[in-house]
Amino acid sequence: MAKLHFIYSVMNAGKTTHLLQVRYNYIENGGNVLLFTSLIDDRFGVGKVKSRIGLEADAIPCGRSTTSAPSWRPSMRRSRSRWCWSMKSSS
Repeated sequence: MAKLHFIYSVMNAGKTTHLLQVRYNYIENGGNVLLFTSLIDDRFGVGKVKSRIGLEADAIPCGRSTTSAPSWRPSMRRSRSRWCWSMKSSS
């Protein structure tokens, strides 16, 4: 069964750094991790998650009209994957 983790906190608390560290640990242990980010957040390029200390990873961009993603959904059903969710605001 896949898991969805939602992390929230105040600004500059290290949420993105923590997210990328957890992603790294899951991958090192053979897990499959998907990161999602807002389509309108293009500070580091569309589909990128980057922390202040320089850690970064590719992510699946999602917008208001994103209702399904057939390219990744079937693989999530077949495997025991871990999901990490990163949704940044546009402000």
